[in-house]
Amino acid sequence: RRDADAGARGHSIHRHWQRAPGMASRGRMGVSMFFEKHSRVSNTVGLTMPRMHFSSHISTAQLARIDLPATKMACLARSGCASRINRLGSGLRIVGQRRALCSEATPPKATEGFFAWLLREGQIDSGFWQGTGLLALVMGAVHFSSGEQRANAVTGLVRTIRAIGLGESVSDRQLIEDNIQKNSAAAVNVLMASPTFYFLFAKMHGQSIFISCVRAITGTMRIVPFMGFFYAAFGVTVPFLTQALMARGQTYEEAQGNAGVILMLSGFFVIEALVELRGCGVTFAQMTPASFILYLPALIGRLATGVLTQQKKTGSESDPLLPESWREGPTWQQHTAMTFDMLHLDKDFITTAMGTSVFQHVLNGVTWTLLNKGKASTLGDIARFLLGGMSGTALSGAAQFGKTFILRSLFGFSWNWFSSQPVDMPAYEGYLASLPKELDAAKAWQP
Repeated sequence: RRDADAGARGHSIHRHWQRAPGMASRGRMGVSMFFEKHSRVSNTVGLTMPRMHFSSHISTAQLARIDLPATKMACLARSGCASRINRLGSGLRIVGQRRALCSEATPPKATEGFFAWLLREGQIDSGFWQGTGLLALVMGAVHFSSGEQRANAVTGLVRTIRAIGLGESVSDRQLIEDNIQKNSAAAVNVLMASPTFYFLFAKMHGQSIFISCVRAITGTMRIVPFMGFFYAAFGVTVPFLTQALMARGQTYEEAQGNAGVILMLSGFFVIEALVELRGCGVTFAQMTPASFILYLPALIGRLATGVLTQQKKTGSESDPLLPESWREGPTWQQHTAMTFDMLHLDKDFITTAMGTSVFQHVLNGVTWTLLNKGKASTLGDIARFLLGGMSGTALSGAAQFGKTFILRSLFGFSWNWFSSQPVDMPAYEGYLASLPKELDAAKAWQP
């Protein structure tokens, strides 16, 4: 007779019950089950199916040891087989495919090779290849072009910015050194420090060291297009804001610092959000509007103590963490001060590491939830991760925050280290050499 569930799949199941020859005196019942799939087009699914045969003799004792899912037992019950199967005698013989009653054939499991596994777990996707290609193109253009070609390119850039409307309040040298070159160096610094962040993010969320190393590279390459646009737009836009603020009476130094804050908070933090989510492996299809309710405010707080601090510091000296008297004090104080200087452990490092840990914990919670649940993520899921960590307990939540602090400390140390190094940008050397060595008086310019 036609079974309702099987019929919905385009199957018809015919069960024929008969007493097996020679078994009547022993009270055994032979069970023959024939599964025939339609050779004609099914009205339900419209598919032509091949024929299959299955036959078995099963005892009650052995049937009791078979763990059938409730749905399959219900299938037997509806067809009237359950009461008859309960009266089976001993002996088990299976002819044909060996699988549970009323089950569909399981397709062969596709074997996944090492490289397919590496592509999936290492998050080697199109974003990785796009970033790698763009970075290789930029590096090739810088290193294989002549000094004259680079100088001509920078000259054309300056003329274009002047043509757009930048006045003489910001000199050519300030335009290049304080904006274009400085932001180019900041972009290089963040790319150099990013593998530390993505390695630690993957490791603190349960990945192996090998996969964490792979994701450190793939995550860094994925953010190349976003970081390139972010810092390029920053370098070109800040001079115009600086000029506007100087027209309102601010000095060059004041206007330059305030312009960066204004530009960051005016919408550039959204680009930073995309940078971090994409770097951690979150696709655009997994991002939800609700997740940004928590993500963007936390990102603004982290940017104020992270990106803006390190961007301002690039190519300059930071305030020392230890007092100057330690350099002339006892031997242990002198060695401690020398160690702090060598590792560039200054006030900017403390601001970057400590000030960003709380905000980073929120960002990690949103990122991890989106990676696992995608568009099904809710604010409740994010809150549970923030409070309960990966195990859902208060202890796990505290441990997760501790891991976040370690992540920010090590990443902050790495970023702070690169930002403390001398700026070496050969792309701008030819152009800057052609300018007067003394600075223009624009820094003291007043309207």
